[in-house]
Amino acid sequence: MKSELGVSRFGVRSLAECCKLTDSEPDNSELGLSLVAGLTPLSVPACHSSLLFVYGTLRRGGERYSLLERLGAAYVGKGSVAGELYDLGAYPGALKSRSKSARVVGEVYHLPDTTQALRSLDEYEGVFDSSAASLYAREITQVTLENGERLDAWIYWLSRAPQRVRRIESGDYARR
Repeated sequence: MKSELGVSRFGVRSLAECCKLTDSEPDNSELGLSLVAGLTPLSVPACHSSLLFVYGTLRRGGERYSLLERLGAAYVGKGSVAGELYDLGAYPGALKSRSKSARVVGEVYHLPDTTQALRSLDEYEGVFDSSAASLYAREITQVTLENGERLDAWIYWLSRAPQRVRRIESGDYARR
């Protein structure tokens, strides 16, 4: 549920709420949309979301869940995003999808120190300033929780379509 200030109960602002919807120069309180559009994933301000959507080894019970614990991440709930999930061997990768039926299942976490957490997660996921060198790209996406609530959260999408890998039809890495 959003408050009058456009901030959800998790302290999250959407891109439109965080940035002006004009091409004017940024002021001290908000970034201009033209500036935001030119930023690389690593340089996007953390004001957009303190939430993270995970769909693979960072989920509860996953072999790398301890990283989220060390970052002090708090579980928000189970949700899904529009996308297709692929089995890359030791871990999965998700691609954006325009299909409403293709969903990736995962979990949403609140990151108490978003800037530091995203630095650590970028390192873990191998995200670099040059997307050509990165397997993943960090972006904001809309997550639908099980109760129907929609939130903006960070996600690590595959930066390019995988070759010769199996799609996980269920969209759920835990049920591969």
